[in-house]
Amino acid sequence: FSVKLTSQELPDFICNEPIFEKKGELHKFYLSEKRTIKNELQTSAVLRRAYDVLAYELYLDWYDLMNRTGVNPADRVWSAKLQLSVLIDSNKTDHIELDSYNQTINSIFVNGTAKTNFSQPVGGILTVPLNAACDSGTAVLITINYTYNGQNDQGFFLYPKGQYVGIGPAGDTVVVAERLAYFMSEPEEARYWMPCNDRPYDKALITFHCKVPKGYQTAAVGTNFSTTVKNDSVTYNWSSRDIMPTYLMHLAASKYAKISYTYKGTAGNIPVDCYVWPVDSSNAKTDYTVYNAENSFKTTVQMMEIFSNKMCEYPHEKYGMDAVQPFWAGGMEHQTMTTINRSWLRGTSESGIAHELGHQWLGDYITCATWKDIWINEGGATWTEALWAEKDGFDSYISTMMGKRNVYLGGGGQTLPRIYDLVTDLFNVYITYYKSSWVYHMLRMHIGDTQYFRTLNGLLNQYKYKSLETEQFKDYFKKDIPAMADYFDIFFDQWIFKPGHPDFSTVSRIWPKANGYLAKVQISQVQKAAGVPDLFKTKIRIIATDTLTKVSELFEVYMDQKEQTFEINLKNFPHTIRVDNTYTLCVNSNLTLTEVDDNNESSAIVVSPNPVTNGENIAINLPENFKNNFEINIVDNLGNIIIHQNNFNQNSLLIPASNLSAGSYNVIIKNNEKTFIKRFIKY
Repeated sequence: FSVKLTSQELPDFICNEPIFEKKGELHKFYLSEKRTIKNELQTSAVLRRAYDVLAYELYLDWYDLMNRTGVNPADRVWSAKLQLSVLIDSNKTDHIELDSYNQTINSIFVNGTAKTNFSQPVGGILTVPLNAACDSGTAVLITINYTYNGQNDQGFFLYPKGQYVGIGPAGDTVVVAERLAYFMSEPEEARYWMPCNDRPYDKALITFHCKVPKGYQTAAVGTNFSTTVKNDSVTYNWSSRDIMPTYLMHLAASKYAKISYTYKGTAGNIPVDCYVWPVDSSNAKTDYTVYNAENSFKTTVQMMEIFSNKMCEYPHEKYGMDAVQPFWAGGMEHQTMTTINRSWLRGTSESGIAHELGHQWLGDYITCATWKDIWINEGGATWTEALWAEKDGFDSYISTMMGKRNVYLGGGGQTLPRIYDLVTDLFNVYITYYKSSWVYHMLRMHIGDTQYFRTLNGLLNQYKYKSLETEQFKDYFKKDIPAMADYFDIFFDQWIFKPGHPDFSTVSRIWPKANGYLAKVQISQVQKAAGVPDLFKTKIRIIATDTLTKVSELFEVYMDQKEQTFEINLKNFPHTIRVDNTYTLCVNSNLTLTEVDDNNESSAIVVSPNPVTNGENIAINLPENFKNNFEINIVDNLGNIIIHQNNFNQNSLLIPASNLSAGSYNVIIKNNEKTFIKRFIKY
């Protein structure tokens, strides 16, 4: 099956649509002002072409596509007309190159003039000859009529009704409920369904006109500004108010039901329209055994409120979600219309919904300029999962971030590559998502909430609807908080451009003093993995914890030497002193706590044998004067009290070694106003 598309044989819905008529003054604005809306800086990592796409307008004839039942190569064919508004960026430009795969080019017009000297795409590049050499600032309108002929799901995905998907978590058989077609392009697969400049730095307006049979609905980025019904077909017209890169452009067609909500923004109401198969809309059950979109989407507006309050007001004209299946991802943050895996409608992926919504700020409103900078997008959205969890309190925020820390460490930690320039492993979950989320978290912790959120808000507004690189991200923080400019240089160099994290060994010596204790805390960095800095110059927080009273005392310090000693004054005797791993991404591989007895009183306290093994008893022998007036706590390296005894009528204690796990332990003995520490090891 094939479709021949010529200027004389275009479907009525294409021929009768005026070019950019719906844009009006807005389009003129972008023609004249786009350069100030896009990147001001041209840095070496961005490989720019000699032009800037201002707008795409794509006419899709999916009428036959959606009327068919199969997905064989002949069933996948569809026709299209693309109009590109282009601004030339370099002098003496006589052609432009567009990314293009899976397309047979039928005709090309440049400013209305038919081109006869063009060739089909070669190596994924379509060369469009211009009418004459153009200088920078010249506006060009290009029209391309083409036929899509891709045979595989890449960029464009097509599934038949009834296709088997798999067995669901409740043991249910999952199939495709309705015929489904959609675009999914990250990182660079828009080129497989539309000739384009398929690079994240180039943002443009997008308009879709999609003709489908009656009974089908489309979901797309932008606003559905009109719908035309003709005989047994429907044409849905969608247009974006704001610019976006090609990988964020999206349209899906199926027999959808729409579920609508409203976010009440500071500048007016924002529609939140979600598209799902009717069978998935609602259900009396709210557990994972069934699809229930209404239950799964119920917190979306609250998420928008929280993110707007924390970062900046929701920036787009609308929001929505469309559910598809099969879908290789969990979710995809298409600008104003997130695509989610149908499985999320089972109500078990609230954090995923928060993640994709968070992208509307971090990833869409501002976007990585190159794929080397993908951490800005994915680290930011992963961090917003914790921001959503914070609705239940700051402890929930910290718990979420610690979960991401643990996944990063479990995935390799020190052996993993650096965050920047993971082009060959772009979506490495341990680095691009989890470790990168800690960049946002550490900035928050090290700067402080008030200043951090003010600076983040400023960054979002400075680069709104623009693409930025890592250096620009860093430079904004330096400019907005000049007192920490040097710190940010070091911070980004260590955490973005180098791998790993600090590994701390802490030895603390405690002296009794009036109204408390003096602790001299010697902290060493002992990380040794290849490529990992021997020294992370970083803010850290020392945390001293009295496990019995659950009281922790916190001390923020700056570590700029491989081994450093800090003196801190404590109100309570600490069972453990360590570097706070909720404040800075790190591990504590060794903790030692000793009490200094200037009068040598502790020599009469004997803990033996040391070390001790299974089958032995460890004996704690105290002086006679301790009898009936002491307290013993055996504490592990994390400060957990394993054994607690006090005021028993003897001055010795026997503990079977088999009751203890392998490791080192502190024996903390309190007698009247004094505290003594002994240490032993269990093998």
